[in-house]
Amino acid sequence: MSTDPRRRSYRSGGWFGIFGDNASVLLPPSEKARVAAIWELIDDGAGFDEVLDALLATGLRDLPGFVLVSDTDQVTKVVLRGPAVAAFVADGAMVELAGSSETTWVERTLTGVSQLFIQVEPTEEDAGEDMVITTGLVRLA
Repeated sequence: MSTDPRRRSYRSGGWFGIFGDNASVLLPPSEKARVAAIWELIDDGAGFDEVLDALLATGLRDLPGFVLVSDTDQVTKVVLRGPAVAAFVADGAMVELAGSSETTWVERTLTGVSQLFIQVEPTEEDAGEDMVITTGLVRLA
């Protein structure tokens, strides 16, 4: 396992994963039209608030699900909507979030996050090895 804090691993799937230095977003396949604009923002170094504004610019009603994560200065911010589930190890304690449990979204700010796991769609246990990314755009589960 790498000690690089920007090292991320993922499994292939239908969702879009947009990974940057200051923020990362996961979007469902239905949101393909939003991906290029969000990728441009994230690639240019946009942070949590700017990316959230862009995600919500056309309204929440037409956005069935998403995940936004930002990790700066030992503070991790996350917003989940839809089928996403997340688990964090923060200050040695496990914190679990589920996006589908709310009609709007679930938002949390955590400190001391050492690990995180996000799942947006089911994966096969024998799906093969996880792939690694630092920044970029991928299809994931």
